[in-house]
Amino acid sequence: MARNFRGAAVLLFCGMMSCFVGILKEPLMPRSSVLRYGWADKDWNWGSPFGTAHDEAMALRERLDTREQRASWAQRLESGEVDLEEMKLALGLRIQHAARAGMDGDGAGWTLMQDMAACKYEGSDGPKLLKEDLDQLISAISGNSKDFSSKDVMNSGALALKAMGFMEGGL
Repeated sequence: MARNFRGAAVLLFCGMMSCFVGILKEPLMPRSSVLRYGWADKDWNWGSPFGTAHDEAMALRERLDTREQRASWAQRLESGEVDLEEMKLALGLRIQHAARAGMDGDGAGWTLMQDMAACKYEGSDGPKLLKEDLDQLISAISGNSKDFSSKDVMNSGALALKAMGFMEGGL
């Protein structure tokens, strides 16, 4: 319980403060027409029932409501046809469920989500850093002590989502 409270407080603070700093340091990368905002947007407010993150999360959950929709989306994700920001939103949502169910690699997923809220994966180095951390998350979930490495960040995201029960449980 304390972990969830502390995590929520960190997410709220980071979502409001650290991401603002990210906007000042790096220009935002182009967004898809589906998801025009991201973690560094001042109105994102991850972890809050108010803000762009909440609105985008509701829309994404609706689009990925069935197993068939999730399978199709995951296939598009693996082939690089899904926007990076949409993938990050899906990861954040799935990690919330996986952490509560103990399916996030003994807290590795929760840490990754906190890093997303702190805008670690924004800017030009963001995708590279995210891939590295996703590969570590996949290793932690699988219990494999050897370093895992996928071909790209989108493939890593798809594998991490699947390892955390995305296909069965959705967002």
